[in-house]
Amino acid sequence: PYSPIALLFLVLALTIIWQIFSPLTLVEDEAHYWEWSRHLDWSYYSKGPGIALLIRASTSVLGNSEFAIRIPAAISIFLAALACTRMARLLSSDNTLRFVTAVLFLGVPGFVFSSMLMTIDAPYLACWGWASYFSMRALLRARKTDWILVGLLLAVGFIMKYTILLLIPGILFAAFVTRKQRPRLPRVSMIAGLALVALGLVPVLVWNAQHDWATIRH
Repeated sequence: PYSPIALLFLVLALTIIWQIFSPLTLVEDEAHYWEWSRHLDWSYYSKGPGIALLIRASTSVLGNSEFAIRIPAAISIFLAALACTRMARLLSSDNTLRFVTAVLFLGVPGFVFSSMLMTIDAPYLACWGWASYFSMRALLRARKTDWILVGLLLAVGFIMKYTILLLIPGILFAAFVTRKQRPRLPRVSMIAGLALVALGLVPVLVWNAQHDWATIRH
């Protein structure tokens, strides 16, 4: 049988090999975010602190090199693709469907490039994917802890890229259209999840309050 997990690990290994031996120096965005990681702050004029913290963690372990800066991108796209296969598993026990899901995800050119170069998109996609997965599971199976995980992933995703908050209307819409088929929603858990999302806004708001709301002006 086709193994989606084996496919994901194969693509991850090939991507890491490319990153190790690639002659490509840092592109402008990568160099920009690497410079942020060398001067950590609450936030930055156009993005939250997530990308800087991720690069700082990687380079602290692996040293300052193109590979050390880029490997979180490869891992993030692996995690995003894994989230998609998990969503397919929620909907069907057919292993072929999960394999096709992995192939379709990995076949998107933008996702391929996001796995090779370190920008905000790869970790953003990972957060979006897993937030979507836990949202689906929360709606279908009424697991209270899943709403906490959704809130945590949205908070982390927000400090990567602000537009992850657009997932919230999608979740609310899904909750509305499935209201007759799904279990009753645990309001306390949902409120706790939203509180975690609010925590993700704190570093960005603190930095902007100190810098004349530069992000809004940007």
